[in-house]
Amino acid sequence: MNLIGMYPRLAKASLFGLCLACALSILIFIIGRLIGDEHAQYVSRALLAFALLIFPIVGAANYFSNPIDREIKNVGFQDNPELMQLVRPLTEGLGLRVRVGKYASNELNAFAISAVLERKALIAFSTGLIDAASPSQLLAIAAHEVAHVKNGDAQNKTYILSFSHAVRMYPWMLSELSKTIIKSMLGASAVVGVLFALLAWVLSGGHAALKMVEALLSLVFKVGWLPLLIVASFYALNFALNSMFYAYSRAREFAADADGAAMTSPADMKSALGLLTDTRRSVSVFDTHPPLEQRLARL
Repeated sequence: MNLIGMYPRLAKASLFGLCLACALSILIFIIGRLIGDEHAQYVSRALLAFALLIFPIVGAANYFSNPIDREIKNVGFQDNPELMQLVRPLTEGLGLRVRVGKYASNELNAFAISAVLERKALIAFSTGLIDAASPSQLLAIAAHEVAHVKNGDAQNKTYILSFSHAVRMYPWMLSELSKTIIKSMLGASAVVGVLFALLAWVLSGGHAALKMVEALLSLVFKVGWLPLLIVASFYALNFALNSMFYAYSRAREFAADADGAAMTSPADMKSALGLLTDTRRSVSVFDTHPPLEQRLARL
């Protein structure tokens, strides 16, 4: 299995390790308090560790809280008995309570969401897709979305997004602080630099003014290189995390196409994918779906 395929497992293991470390810090704190003051240093360290760990955990936990209900409100989802009848044969054996319906949108789109903490899922079709697709095309798209549910793709994305949030939290805070420092430093340096350069020019001429500016720029670099490095490092981290997420998403689209074709037929899946207007021949690192040409070729 390649790194992209292993990413959800790595994310899940990292989140588990983070929660375990937080629980251990609480346990050490409690034991230290019970033993007595001679272990006060361990108590204080455990309390500090807990304080540092709990905030990423709380932020990451938001991704697990009612994703289906949240999406229902976001898109205005409505249950649809006819679509449910279409999808029901495909969902037999999943062991999940699956809601199937539509939402108002002219886009040709469908999506599936699975809850992590509950045995339920949601499959939604846009009204634009329902109007444009033939019964066989709609069934193939339904099979594609059922494949996402069956393979746990939405759940894995939840783990990945939660992990990414936890990893980003403190680097983001340091980056924002560094940006504030850089802005303040540049503003103050500009004002002071202009004043001192003018003063040096009046008193000693242009050469002295140039020397003053050079000295000030050197000082700004010596003080500001660390904040700049922190900001650059955060953007590099953010780019890497986003790239990994989107790469995983594209890989799962290929898998859902193949599984959906197995539930219906490759011809129906190709016909369904042909509804999509996608003229891209290359893919950006920030695309969640592969180019249509590549998806058709894989089938």
